[in-house]
Amino acid sequence: MKNKTKYKVNCKQSTIDVYDVLQAFKVICPARQHAIKKLLKTGNRGYKDEEQDLIESKESINRAIELLKWRD
Repeated sequence: MKNKTKYKVNCKQSTIDVYDVLQAFKVICPARQHAIKKLLKTGNRGYKDEEQDLIESKESINRAIELLKWRD
């Protein structure tokens, strides 16, 4: 079965969507969501290479840390 989106993967005869994973783990921070998506599909989304995805993941994590500081 071919995946319909770049964020779905096959796992043990099931197709898993990263958005379902984020929901299951209750990841609600948009910056964390962005970092996780990029880390799970690093270099495999079709238009950015592995290094660029890692750089952008790092930026998203830094943003998530900034958002934590605003909460306090």
